[in-house]
Amino acid sequence: MQSETITTNDLNIDSTSPLPGTVKFYDQHLVVCSGHTDWPSRAESKGFLAELKLATNEVVLQGRLRMTACEAASKGKGTDILLFPQNVRICGLGFNDISELLRVLLGEKTASLRTEVLERPVWLVCGHRNRDPRCGRCGPGIQAAIQVHLAKLGLENAVDVWRSSHLGGHLLAGVMVCYPDGNLYGRVTEQDVPALIQAELVEQNPLTHLWRGRIGLTADEQIA
Repeated sequence: MQSETITTNDLNIDSTSPLPGTVKFYDQHLVVCSGHTDWPSRAESKGFLAELKLATNEVVLQGRLRMTACEAASKGKGTDILLFPQNVRICGLGFNDISELLRVLLGEKTASLRTEVLERPVWLVCGHRNRDPRCGRCGPGIQAAIQVHLAKLGLENAVDVWRSSHLGGHLLAGVMVCYPDGNLYGRVTEQDVPALIQAELVEQNPLTHLWRGRIGLTADEQIA
């Protein structure tokens, strides 16, 4: 069966605007390991992410913290989160741990949360179909293409590639972010995957023609 070819015209994707400068500033990214991809249109409207949203609105994190969900499962009881640029997984969180988590987000030290350093790069591909059909249609194919190409190179265990809720920039689908460096990309297609892997894994530099920005940079800094 021949796979469907998705074009920018099909999905009304912006194919002309400059990409650098299209990432809204943030300097921390909190990713909830939800274990599924069927998020509501606003992923932060229910569950653990909703409680976190309420809590962070009360402290000095607004405008600095991005919160999303991904399809990775939590490892045990409670909810795991991934935190960047710290590049860690914080395991087994419950609602009663949110105050301690806020301390971590504010740069304070706490010994009460179980933390693991992430051993592999994490690439998040927006596939949030309940938020926007562009990412819902582009994301799964990009994710699959990355996994297939990594396997061809013998690198199938080199990167964790997970589908993500809204990363911003639906008009620029496919959208993804590559950690630990935190490079965000737009207009990614399945055909771009070999070049993306070469740039991020081999050369350890951003793929410039699809680069939108990076965690920790303002729009002006991205453009510069």
